[in-house]
Amino acid sequence: MPSLTTSAAPYRRSWDGPPRTPALERFYRELMAVDKLPSAPEIARKTLATVNRDTASLNDLAALIARDQALAARLLRIANAAFFAVRGKVTSIAQAVTLLGFARVRDLVLGLSVWGALEGNSANARRFRTRLWIHSAMVASAARMLAERTQVDEADAFTAGLLHDVGKLVLGLRLGDSYWDLLEDAISDGGAAEVERASLHCDHATVGAWLLQLWAMPPVLVDAVALHTDPLVLSRRSGDEKEAAMAAARRLVNELAPGIDFTREILLTAELGLGDTSLVEGDDGLDALALWHSAPLADSRTRDEVRVLKLAARDDVAFDAAIAAVEAAAAKAGIRRIAVRCQSRYDDAFHRLIARGYRVRWTDLRMTYEGYPEQHVARGVVFSNWEI
Repeated sequence: MPSLTTSAAPYRRSWDGPPRTPALERFYRELMAVDKLPSAPEIARKTLATVNRDTASLNDLAALIARDQALAARLLRIANAAFFAVRGKVTSIAQAVTLLGFARVRDLVLGLSVWGALEGNSANARRFRTRLWIHSAMVASAARMLAERTQVDEADAFTAGLLHDVGKLVLGLRLGDSYWDLLEDAISDGGAAEVERASLHCDHATVGAWLLQLWAMPPVLVDAVALHTDPLVLSRRSGDEKEAAMAAARRLVNELAPGIDFTREILLTAELGLGDTSLVEGDDGLDALALWHSAPLADSRTRDEVRVLKLAARDDVAFDAAIAAVEAAAAKAGIRRIAVRCQSRYDDAFHRLIARGYRVRWTDLRMTYEGYPEQHVARGVVFSNWEI
């Protein structure tokens, strides 16, 4: 009988979630009330219990899955999908477990059972659910291929792809058609996460992670679901990736404003925990960066403002993307006010900010027009609070 010896994974703490403002705390308590949500899928709990035994039998796992006919049918359908490249037709759960491997089947069961537990009954729910399933299956397939090429766990990557939008299912289940209508609006209003943050004070990634934590799912899946809408920031990178990002930042700023370098400020911000640097990547490298602080200006003050102190963007599109990245980072941290500090004159950029709802305080420009040797770049945008 084929068997697999397993060992306990080292414990690590997973995602903690954004700081809960009073409004977010109320929303959490109402949305995640245990008497209004389905329980964790029984098959998922039993699967985790099975794989955590000292010796886990492939036959035991196959027998467990076979007891849930709907799950077994979905698993066989996926096992026969083209992206698994299995030769011949998979006709039994035992064959699927043998051909796909223990880890992959384990994580497929987790993903499929979570989807199965969050059914919706309305016509809108069914329509969006079909659309979300197609999208999630494509993301899972792409994640598996990327994992294979980068030599990380393919099974975890695939399951994370299947589950990354599970928060939308929770919101649809609890809020009904009002949420599906919100998703419809999101198609033209900049994406689901942005619309959700504006309306609900959090996004579907946070909600999905809340659910997976409540159901005691593996931390690696909680993290993947929680962070998939996170804006790209420097603090998410380490080692060679961080060095490459810093080098790209130096090249971008020097290309737009020769002789200017924001490296010291970026490193100090990270070292002192004052804030972060949002990055916008394009097809040919880094298109924009925005260095911002969220630490209070005085010990007695709360974290109520994000202040953009340095910004470099290749063009107007990259500038808009950089501001949007800062807004997303602020929303993720539960901060609603953003101040963009600048001592250069960029009328087009100011107009773009005003169009987004910002107010320009001209006193911030006091050093530009009175002999301050400010360099104004020939192309792109370089904002800086040059006193910092």
